[in-house]
Amino acid sequence: MNGYRIQGITPEGYANLLLQEMGMALIPPIDPYYICTMQHIQIAYEPLDHADAALLRIGSSAEIMLNSNNQYRSRDRFSVAHELGHYYLPGHSDMEYYCTIKEILQYRSSNKKEHEANQFAAELLMPTLWLKNRIKASDISLSLIKKIAEECHTSLTATAIKIIKICRDRVGIAYSENGIIKWTAKSKSFSYELREGQVDERSRVKEFFQTGNFSEEPMQVPLFIWTSSPGLHEFLIEESISMPYLGAVLTVLTVPVDEDDDAWLDEDSW
Repeated sequence: MNGYRIQGITPEGYANLLLQEMGMALIPPIDPYYICTMQHIQIAYEPLDHADAALLRIGSSAEIMLNSNNQYRSRDRFSVAHELGHYYLPGHSDMEYYCTIKEILQYRSSNKKEHEANQFAAELLMPTLWLKNRIKASDISLSLIKKIAEECHTSLTATAIKIIKICRDRVGIAYSENGIIKWTAKSKSFSYELREGQVDERSRVKEFFQTGNFSEEPMQVPLFIWTSSPGLHEFLIEESISMPYLGAVLTVLTVPVDEDDDAWLDEDSW
């Protein structure tokens, strides 16, 4: 599959093509290490100074290097899938790719190739068709995101981003570092504009950056804490989880369901 472009095929489409060509079911957990073995792509652990993972092309094959200094091996599966994206995606023909953890985790990367590799990796490990069926009968929450991350062996951040892209619930996510909201994402039905910049003092997230601790229990907060809407009498449900090794917090924000409003139950989005 490597090396040719099919008109109209997205990075997600190429991930599905790879799984189909290998005869693998689109059901997690999907093992990227097995794919590497079958494609004769070597995996090595080496101390990398400025990268979390790397792809080195060697003749007609390649080697994927993972940073042996990384203390959080749970990230490796997505990193391997990300590098497979560089190997298989059309236009990713460089002989070497050295990818930092921020590029691998970044939702809105300004680097087109890194963004495409992330799209490929997310689809490879969390196929959309399976994921839609998995979440269809559930309300999106931090608890559900955790469960799916465990099932797919993926990070919370990657799992949350993938779910947000396809879910019909009115939900958004925010990723904060050192008291600053670095990026946000939202479902199509989440009509408010999520803001970036300083974390609001009234959010529990601020408590984490001040003390290193906070409650992960759901909390009702005024809409304006997380959005650009004044909404003095409107609220969101805030759920957050800390990622101390990144100095970061992932926050899930949901609009409480109004039983009289069924517009969000638009099956056409599925």
